[in-house]
Amino acid sequence: MTIPNFNKIIKDSAWRNILEKEHDRKDAHPDFQYTKEKWEELKIIKEVTWAKMEALINGSRFYRKPSPKRMPPKSFPSQIPYVKPKQGRRKVGMAILAVSIATILIIAFVFSSGIVELDIGTPSTPSSKETTISRVITQGKISVFEDEGLTKPVQTIDWGKVESNHQYSHTIYVRNDNQEEWLDWGKRDIVWQRENVNPSFVYISIKVSYGDTKIKPNEVRQATITLTVLGLLEDSDKLNPNADIPQFTFDLILKGQDLSLFTYAYIRTYANRDANNITVVYKDELKETISVIIEIGVWKTNGDRIMDVVWNSTRYASEFTETWLEADIYTSYQLIVTINHERYGTWEWRQYLVGQLP
Repeated sequence: MTIPNFNKIIKDSAWRNILEKEHDRKDAHPDFQYTKEKWEELKIIKEVTWAKMEALINGSRFYRKPSPKRMPPKSFPSQIPYVKPKQGRRKVGMAILAVSIATILIIAFVFSSGIVELDIGTPSTPSSKETTISRVITQGKISVFEDEGLTKPVQTIDWGKVESNHQYSHTIYVRNDNQEEWLDWGKRDIVWQRENVNPSFVYISIKVSYGDTKIKPNEVRQATITLTVLGLLEDSDKLNPNADIPQFTFDLILKGQDLSLFTYAYIRTYANRDANNITVVYKDELKETISVIIEIGVWKTNGDRIMDVVWNSTRYASEFTETWLEADIYTSYQLIVTINHERYGTWEWRQYLVGQLP
């Protein structure tokens, strides 16, 4: 390979031949002097190339246009001359102003008079998801309908948005599906039960009013279901009657049954005493109990029939067992159980528990 313009750099042909021979060697690199000269040559080529490109750019009409000369800023008068508007434009401006003022006055009158109420941040009407729904389940050969014509069976009841310490009613029509009456066996009472309350801490009671007599076979009787929202159970024996009630659901079981006239056939309560322990057992087969108040006390010895209560408990269940563990084995106690029942109302059951002899 011949170095371009190398003849101008090295005049001595012998020395130049040595460099050429050294350059063409296959087993080594060129010597230092040759490499240095080659770098210098490349640097010259680069500078020449950039000079040509710059000349080409400067000669183009699309680049480096001379910027226009800046004119000195005009001097503004100290006072702006007044230009009198045309008469037509002034009338248009006055009309727009009048319309704007009239619109503002009309809007203010509408809102202040109550014709239109602006609702910002107020709660909306409860949706169906916020209401209390109960599923209706029938048993014991009775049918339940929404209308007297018996065309629409009751499957669910929407109680709406409910609150604590409030009652809500719903009218239904009950048909006794028994076909025959033999010694009153075909007649039916309505037994109701509230099951599967969800959430379970919502406490309610149900009462079905259908008259004072049993429903005869094939008879249709109007009945009223009353839902009472009692509050929230914060514990098994503590009811908060003023709590906010969340959305809840429950099953309402309506059963046709020939009930006995004797209350004790369905509601049983008794107490056992073992040394320092007094145990109270309660069971309501109808599952219509609202509350049970247990009081254990001692009668005062001053001649007055006044009981000094030494222990008490309130339960909100149709079946339970409650035990007092601190009774004195030598003291006799009076037990009073007050039952608040959806069907039978309120009554007391008493038992005297005798202590051991010293």
